[in-house]
Amino acid sequence: MNSAEYDDSDDDDELFPLPDIIPSSTTDTPSEYIKSGGWRSKAIWTIAGIGILIPHLLFVPSLPAVLLRKGAPYVRTKRQTMDLAFTMIKPHLGPFSHKTFVDLGSGDGRAVVEAARKGFGKCIGYEINPFLYLYSMIKSAFFLGPRRYREDISFHCGSFWNKPIQGDVVFVYGLEPIMKPLEEKLKKELKKGSLVVSNVFQFPTWNSFSSQNSIFVYR
Repeated sequence: MNSAEYDDSDDDDELFPLPDIIPSSTTDTPSEYIKSGGWRSKAIWTIAGIGILIPHLLFVPSLPAVLLRKGAPYVRTKRQTMDLAFTMIKPHLGPFSHKTFVDLGSGDGRAVVEAARKGFGKCIGYEINPFLYLYSMIKSAFFLGPRRYREDISFHCGSFWNKPIQGDVVFVYGLEPIMKPLEEKLKKELKKGSLVVSNVFQFPTWNSFSSQNSIFVYR
C-alpha cells in the first residue's frame, strides 16, 4: 500500500468522530466547561439512554415465550400482594421450615426471597429472562447472605415447561393463555395436598378454596 492509497491523517476523525467530553478548544479549560453546564446535557442523555435500555432488557427476552403462549412479560409483584398471599396459605401448611416454595416466572426474585425470609426450607425460582435471572441471584445473595442463599434458594434460567414441578407451594403470575396448559401440567406433577397460588388470573377448571384481592389459592 503506498502513501496515495493510505493517508494517516485527521480524516479518520470525520469518519469515526469521538464525543467531545471536554472541548478541544484551548480557550475552554475543564473547569470552564463544567461551569458552562455542557456536562449536564450529556448526563441527561446518558440517563435517558439507560432508562430506555433497562425496560427492553426486562421485556424483550420474554417476548418469544409470550408470543408462543408459554410465558408472561415481567410485571413486578407488589409487596402487599406477597404479604397477603403468605398470610392466606399459612393456616393450610403449618410450619414452613420443611416446605418447598416454587415461583414459576420468578422475575426479579422478590417472591423467592420473601419465601426464604418467611422460613421456607427450600425456595426455587424459574425465570426465562437471563438479565432478571442474574439480578435475582445477586439480589438474593445480598439480602440473605451468601451462605443462606446457597442453602435455601436456587434459581434456574430457562423455561419451566420442560422441568418437573415439585413443591408444597407453587406461585404463578401468568397470563390467561397459559393457565389451561399450566393447570394440566401441575395436575400431573404436583403431589397431593400442594397449594397453588395464582396472582390475578384463575385456572379454567380448578375451583379456588380461598380468594382475596385477585389472589386465588388452589389445592
